[in-house]
Amino acid sequence: TNTKKCEINSSCDDNINPLEISNSNTHIKGEDMPKAVVRGVIGKLKMHHIEHVMDQFLNASAQYEIRHTKRYLQTLIYNSVFEASSKIRGRVRHDMGY
Repeated sequence: TNTKKCEINSSCDDNINPLEISNSNTHIKGEDMPKAVVRGVIGKLKMHHIEHVMDQFLNASAQYEIRHTKRYLQTLIYNSVFEASSKIRGRVRHDMGY
């Protein structure tokens, strides 16, 4: 799976770079979003977000064919910031008995 992770890392790099194009929008979650907003979210990425993206991509690609890899990865990368925060809040609530 190290080869697969290297491929994903390369794909992630390729998916972040298009955000530097002069067009003011990018396609995320099936919608056009301002690149400034997407850049702000990507600026919050940490290593655990990227690991989360890689795990999600590997799981999804094992289950079904991903036809639009670039868009799929862009959405995974964008969503990873929000999902990680939500996951942590859920764990805390569970551990605290809320």
